[in-house]
Amino acid sequence: MNWNNKFWTIAGVVISLLSLVGMGITLYVNRHKSTVLEVKLISDLELTRPLNVAHISSVYLYDDSIPVEHLWQSSYVITNMGETTIYGTGFDAKNIKGDALFFQLSNCERILSIEAIDNSADISIIGNNMLRFSQWRPNEYIELRILSDGPNAPELLINDRDIQEGKIVYTKYSPEEKPVVKRLVDYLPKSLYKALWWGVTMFELLLLLILIVTGTSSVIQTKDKVTKISTAIVWIVILILMFSPLLWMF
Repeated sequence: MNWNNKFWTIAGVVISLLSLVGMGITLYVNRHKSTVLEVKLISDLELTRPLNVAHISSVYLYDDSIPVEHLWQSSYVITNMGETTIYGTGFDAKNIKGDALFFQLSNCERILSIEAIDNSADISIIGNNMLRFSQWRPNEYIELRILSDGPNAPELLINDRDIQEGKIVYTKYSPEEKPVVKRLVDYLPKSLYKALWWGVTMFELLLLLILIVTGTSSVIQTKDKVTKISTAIVWIVILILMFSPLLWMF
């Protein structure tokens, strides 16, 4: 088989495999995407507590008017960690129950105040148990500061059935968490990143197979020992250069 026929044979195999890769990527991109909210407890601090000392009493007033015994300050960050936008008020095809997302605070007797101290999704707090928004895109978040009265720290809960095909993940911030240096692909949407990852990986594996077959054939056909070693080194360098893009994909 001459090189011209071999080239067209390899090209036909490459085109067929690339078509399969493209079909796989299309099916992956159009798959069902997850809807996940992460509720992360950042801190909970008891600001007041009764004195257990004989002949001494203490009285604490919130806002100089409301008597409290156990005043808790809690901070939560709620983040859309999924791959889909959560649609609320103003959209016909919203994927939450009602016009707002309900939450509850358990383990507390009274909620004194709730405020947003950071908000990347233009979310409004309605009363003490609702989050209202139009669009809550992936990686957008709201950070809440909660003041409550009760013997225990409050626990923020969201019913996952209030979000269509939704999932709620509860985590707690740890000071040991280290900041991760983001790569270029970390700024891409998750679905695009995964599709790109699979596409590049399969394409590189295909090239690996072709280069191994072609390189091995080229080395075997070379009769001179020195030339054979040089040819092998050249093919090894080509393999390294072809697979260097995978270093920024992982």
